[in-house]
Amino acid sequence: MTAYRRSFWQLFTVLIAFNAGLVVFVGLDRPLWGDETHFVQTVRQFGHHPTLDTLKHYNEMPGPLTFMLYGLWGRLFGFRIPVLRLLSILLAVATYVLLHRLLFDLFRRPKVAILTTLFFAFNPYMIGLGFFVYTDMLAILLMLLCWLALKNNSAVGLAVASAGALITRQYMVFVTLAAMGYHAALLFRKREKAAADMLLASAVSFLPLALLAILWKGLSPANAVRQSDLTGAFRFHASFDSLYIGLFFLYLLPFVWLARKRIYGSKCVLLGCLLITPLYGLFPVTPGRVLMAADIHTVGFVHRMLNVVFSDRQLLVHSVFFLLFTLGLPVCWFLFKRTWQRWKSARIDFFFFLGLMVPAFLAVMPLSWMCWEKYFLPMIPVGAMLMLQSLSEAAAGPREKAS
Repeated sequence: MTAYRRSFWQLFTVLIAFNAGLVVFVGLDRPLWGDETHFVQTVRQFGHHPTLDTLKHYNEMPGPLTFMLYGLWGRLFGFRIPVLRLLSILLAVATYVLLHRLLFDLFRRPKVAILTTLFFAFNPYMIGLGFFVYTDMLAILLMLLCWLALKNNSAVGLAVASAGALITRQYMVFVTLAAMGYHAALLFRKREKAAADMLLASAVSFLPLALLAILWKGLSPANAVRQSDLTGAFRFHASFDSLYIGLFFLYLLPFVWLARKRIYGSKCVLLGCLLITPLYGLFPVTPGRVLMAADIHTVGFVHRMLNVVFSDRQLLVHSVFFLLFTLGLPVCWFLFKRTWQRWKSARIDFFFFLGLMVPAFLAVMPLSWMCWEKYFLPMIPVGAMLMLQSLSEAAAGPREKAS
């Protein structure tokens, strides 16, 4: 048995055992949870009435692909909640298997591939997304398929996966933009002719979303939420990045700890980041108008926990977010710097592409209509891979000198 197969079966066994435990102890037929209530309604709407009018007016903000997929599943196997949740489990297992494959191909270290995948899979949000009927898991799976197509120089694969991601969650445009930047760099910096086809594929992947935008007369369905104007004008919400920068530290803490000397080792970098930290006072973490209108006053699990711990004393809550923002700035700078160094040395490789995803994410997400911790989830494998690569290069340096 090859090292990959052994690693795969070890991971697969853990995933099956964990999901079997969820099915037994949580129950596939437990009551609907959170947004699942209206997501299931929309799935049934697409399943029973797959019409152009449904596509134009369904009462959600995310793209339609998840609802169409679950609707098709429901037509085949039924719309009972346990049946729909079974598809969520299958999508989750497929996502983690694909992530493990990518990690193994990149690092050739079975333990790294397994532990990094399980770190992602056992994030509390990922556990929920891989069990309940939500839209995010399919978006992450399609993102990983984009990565696989990019690594294999498959223009058709990239176009299909990217198009699917864009009509699943519109904010996944940061993946497509990073892919376009990567292939543009290959084309103009390294003169690789094959990159032209990949660049064209990335551009073509916008077509399905563009057609939907024409149908919707906007970037989301023409429904009651959009008509309420709670989403506000199309503008940059800098406070959203205050959250996501802090999550680069918190949600990637084990990898930040492993790379701590490389991230926090420069006094100049630390001083520069400290000079930036007062910006948090101008753009503090805030739920935004949409969540406030729904009587939700937090942006996720961490925010909710802080409110409980500090009894809703907002000065203390924001003090913790300020600390996370302060600690997250050097992490982002470290990732930016490594990407810039790869550009300068003409190392236009897969890790350069991953590095481009960081600024693309921070540029795109503040244009969204809502800020939420779970939207950071796609950046967990990105940040983990970049920091693991940094550690691998650091370990290889002394060996090269010794030889």
